[in-house]
Formats: sequence, structure tokens, C-alpha cells
Amino acid sequence: MSDDAAPPPPNPFDDFVYPGYAYWFTHPDHLGLLAWLHYLEPAPASACRVLELGCGDGGNLLSLAQALPESRFVGVDLAGEPIYRGLALAGDLGLDNVDLRQADVRDLLAWPDDDLGSFDFIVAHGLFSWVPDDVREAVLAVIRRALAPNGVAVVSFNAYPGMHDYEALRHFMRFHSLTYAPEERVKGARDGGLWYAAQIATMAPEIKGALMQRLYTSLERSSDALIRHDYLAENEQSFWFTDFMERAQRHGLAFLTNAKPTVLRLAHFSPEHAELLRGVTDPIRQQQYMDFLANTRFRVVALCRAEARLERSADLGRFAGLALEDRAHTDVWAEELRDDEKVTLETPHGLVELSGRPLRIALSVLHAAAPRALTLEELLARTIPELARFGADDGLAANEDGRAQLGAWLTRELVAVWFQGLVHLWHEPPDLAAAVPERPQTGPLQRERARERATVPSLAHREEPLDALERAVLALCDGARTGVEIARELGERDVGEVLARLHRLAFFAPG
Repeated sequence: MSDDAAPPPPNPFDDFVYPGYAYWFTHPDHLGLLAWLHYLEPAPASACRVLELGCGDGGNLLSLAQALPESRFVGVDLAGEPIYRGLALAGDLGLDNVDLRQADVRDLLAWPDDDLGSFDFIVAHGLFSWVPDDVREAVLAVIRRALAPNGVAVVSFNAYPGMHDYEALRHFMRFHSLTYAPEERVKGARDGGLWYAAQIATMAPEIKGALMQRLYTSLERSSDALIRHDYLAENEQSFWFTDFMERAQRHGLAFLTNAKPTVLRLAHFSPEHAELLRGVTDPIRQQQYMDFLANTRFRVVALCRAEARLERSADLGRFAGLALEDRAHTDVWAEELRDDEKVTLETPHGLVELSGRPLRIALSVLHAAAPRALTLEELLARTIPELARFGADDGLAANEDGRAQLGAWLTRELVAVWFQGLVHLWHEPPDLAAAVPERPQTGPLQRERARERATVPSLAHREEPLDALERAVLALCDGARTGVEIARELGERDVGEVLARLHRLAFFAPG
């Protein structure tokens, strides 16, 4: 670049630190599993290549790089400061399988094939709705060029119709903050947004009261970085799903599925709505109808190459060999619950009602193994004798054919609760401690994050909120101290309950 060339415009991500997090739905094992269930043959998570566009400080990639040392990870971001921080941390952690680069996505299209390469999984999370339109086109073009034949890309964006509910507040915050000095604009936007939400909630309580109350609470809790990058983003644009997919198809990409299995499934709708949706045979139009009915405001979409041969209905045999992990965090067959005909669980995706003893017993067996996952075969082998013990097998456990019937029925039920978020499926589950080790050990990234912020990525690549004591304990879990020694060092009488919770959250490697 010549000396008189214009400097690049200032990047707000250099001035307002937007920390990176571990996003479970970007894990290569999860994305590969979605491809597998659609009859693609993706690379295994343990030996794959991953590209993240808009990687920030590498918060997502560093967690994956530590968990999957034989895989390779490349992150690209326009902002230099986050890349510098991420590279410094990767060096401190000794991670040599991750490469973070400061670059414009548009420039990647000019890179030689040897420099860009081919990737089994590509992530563009929190990027598409917040960049200029030519960058959006470049994102899709890079995905098409770099995605392996059986690869999966995940792209997230703000979606209509749900974002219509939020746009008045967003526009007011932008308008109100225009008269503030640059260093005061975020504060002005927050104060103005809180005032506006409170006014509308009072003036139109029946129409917008509940919505504005939620937005008021969200604004109160939002960091300056989130307000700057989400509410005040100069290029923010929401999309109808059909419009997004029209763009993707122009670049030779196809809709695979939703990256989060718990959203926009037929089973999530009322019988009347489900019947309407079944009549829409085109999957893209069906998804758009779902957005209308669910008032969707944010989407995380999994894409594949247009020429990939997909099957949208997986045979139960496709689930053989997969492993299941408890995500209910409740023993639904605990002794005090066994007389109840049904159990209602509150999940991040809403209330889930469980009835029927066989499924509840299977989930109880899975809960007892947590945080370790069990293969489907292991789970059925442990569950069917329990069904017989409690008289919940209808006499089928006594012979091979009956056990096969029970296994098929339980498999269907377990797949259904996967869609409800009560279990997580793995091809290659992480190797976790079966119990709290005598000398608990977590990863170096986990110890570092525990020293600096309120959420920490688990060894299963989930960002978990921890309180101050939990973080202090986790920071000392290097495998050199016993629980008693950790408690003594922190001036605590006992940290047994804290260690037990950290264990269930998948923070400990085998001793």
C-alpha cells in the first residue's frame, strides 16, 4: 500500500470489545451429525477443517481447537484488535492448530486456492445481518468456493417477521443518539431506548406492553459492546427466510436444515398448524410459513452445496451408533416423581411435558451417566432391564423380539426429545470424567476464562454462566490440587457442591 493511500475506516469492533463465546451449534460434530442424518458423508469432527468468517477474538474457535487437536481451524475478521488478542491467547495456550487472520471477507475471493483451501465446516455467526450488502454476497460466495462436497455451513441472521417488533426501538435509539458526541453515543442510545420502551409500555399496554417490558429488561442487561454492535450497527438488515435462500441458491447453496434442532419443527406446532404445514411440500416455503406462525426473529441456518443429494427423512437405523447426552438436568424418574403420571420440565425452549414410564426411565438412566454420553446401544442395554424391574416393559423384555420392539419404540421417543432439547446427540462425544476426580482438571482455556469473565466454555463446547466461587474453583482445577486443597487455598470450608456442579456441566477431564 502506498504512503498516500487512504487508511481503512475505523472499525467499531476495535473500540468496543465484543468478546467471543463458544456456540454449541457450530461444533463440527453437531454440524456433521446434521449432514449425516440427511445422508451426506461429512468429515469426522476429530479430523476436519473449519473456517469461521467474522471470528472476532476467536472465542468460538479456540474452544474447538483445544477440544479437537487433530483438526484445523482458520478464523477471519476485519477488526485487527480482536485478532491480536485471539492470537496472543492461542499462543499462551499452546494451540498450534488454529490460525486467526485479519482480512476482509471480500478479499478472500482473490486468494489463491492454496491459500484459502477447502473446509468441511464453515461458520458465519453474527455476521450476515450486520455488514454491507456486498460483504453478504461475498460471504455466500466464499462458502460456495471453499465448502467441501459433503460440507456444512452455518449462517445466522436477524429474521422477519419477528424483527418487525424490535425495529421501532432500534430506529429510535439510532435517531436519539445522533446528537451525542461519539464517546457518549452508546450511553445516549441506552438511556433513550429505556425511556422509549417505558413510554410505549405505558401508552399501549395491551398491544406492546409485554414486548416493551422484555426489551427494557434486555437493554438494562446489555453491555456497551452489544448496544454498539447490535442496536447501532450501521448496516443492520433483517431478512425473510425465502429472500435469504434466494441469495444462497444464486451462489449454488441449498437449505440443509435448521442448525438448532429445537426450533421450527412440525412437532412444535399445534395440530391445526402442523396439518397446514404438512400440505406445503417445498421445504423452503414450509420454513417460511413456520416463521410466520412462530414470529421468528433470528435464524441459524445450515447450508450445503446445491448438488448434494439430500434425504429429508432419516431412517431410525441412521441413529444407530450415535451417542446421547442428558440435557434435561433432572431425574424424571426420581423416587419422589414415580407416582406422577407426567412430569413438566422448563427448558430454554419452553415447557416440555413427559409422560409414559419407559421414556422417563430411559432419560433417568441417561441422567445418571451425565455428563458422559451413552451410545444408543449402551442406553438401551441399561434401560430395558430397568423397564422389566419396574414392570414398564409390557412383558416385552423377556425375549429378543420384544426387546427389539422396545428398542425401536424408545429410539423414536428419544429422537423426539432431541428435538425438544432434552438430549444432545453426538457422533464423537467428548471424553469427560465419570465422577469428580480426586484432583479435578479442566482445560487451560477454561482456567483462563474463569479468571476473566462470568461465562466459561465447557469441555463440551457450551458457554456456561458461573458464579464467582465456581469460577474461582475452576481456575484452580489444574489436576495438581485435591478438592480439599482448593478449598483451603480459597479460604472456604468445603467446595464439594461446587465441584459436583462443575462436573455435571462437563468441565472435568478424566482423572
